[in-house]
Amino acid sequence: MESESILDGIRLDSLAVEISSPPLANSLIGEISLLDEPQPEERFAVVPAGETATFAYDIHADVSGEAIGFDALMIFTPSTAVFREFHMGENDLSLAPVTPEKVTSTEDVLTLEFPGNRVRSETAMRVVFDAQVLIQATSFDAEAFDTQSEELTQPVLPSNATDLVNTDKLQVLTSAETRRDVLSSLEIAPRVLTPNGDAVNDAAGIDFQILQVLEEVPIRIEVFDLSGRRVRTLVDTRFGRGVYGESWDGTDSSGKVVPVGLYIIRVAVESIVEDFSEAVAVGVAY
Repeated sequence: MESESILDGIRLDSLAVEISSPPLANSLIGEISLLDEPQPEERFAVVPAGETATFAYDIHADVSGEAIGFDALMIFTPSTAVFREFHMGENDLSLAPVTPEKVTSTEDVLTLEFPGNRVRSETAMRVVFDAQVLIQATSFDAEAFDTQSEELTQPVLPSNATDLVNTDKLQVLTSAETRRDVLSSLEIAPRVLTPNGDAVNDAAGIDFQILQVLEEVPIRIEVFDLSGRRVRTLVDTRFGRGVYGESWDGTDSSGKVVPVGLYIIRVAVESIVEDFSEAVAVGVAY
């Protein structure tokens, strides 16, 4: 509920809470760092927004007493992660490589399943993966779960999971020079189109990132000739932060192939702070 009046209110009729008993682990803590910078001076992992970085996600699990253990992890990521390594051991000094039986990665979650190495006692784990951070103070939350039962997932809480890392946090910051970037990493290829139907360079791919926005923002992708006349509007909608790809097949707004020549593809994004745009020249030949 949102209201500008202090007299408005809501009534809660019921509240249900699910509790996993016994828990998967008595304690489940984690921290994230850059793989090649485990002890940053800021005590935060700091990366340029939109650039791929390699992270180490350290987790310490205390499984004893009535805790039943677990055999899988989910790490929630701001972009599609690329899994690199998984290590397990009794402590952070005895970590050894382990091959998970199943690894899946979607645009917002990296999942590892390792039933052959089920966590049954005090265990240290490290997951190494590549990902892009798209907004300042991104939290890489994680949960453990058990594929062999219907117990609820258990969240990983931020804390000192290993003495090898000093962040004690699950948040990642973006570098100061990229905190105002909204439109980033615009790439258009090929730069010369030959839209003759032979499936070779018939269309130009338009790849870009939208960063540092909390809500969807207006975006337009347009094609102009050198006189400034708009030839075609490819996109006129709203996008949230993310990695995107569009294309232009060398046709105008009526679907006809444009004449040979140079054209300008312009990507423009409106944000609350200011507007951002980039333009790239593309040639059309036959």
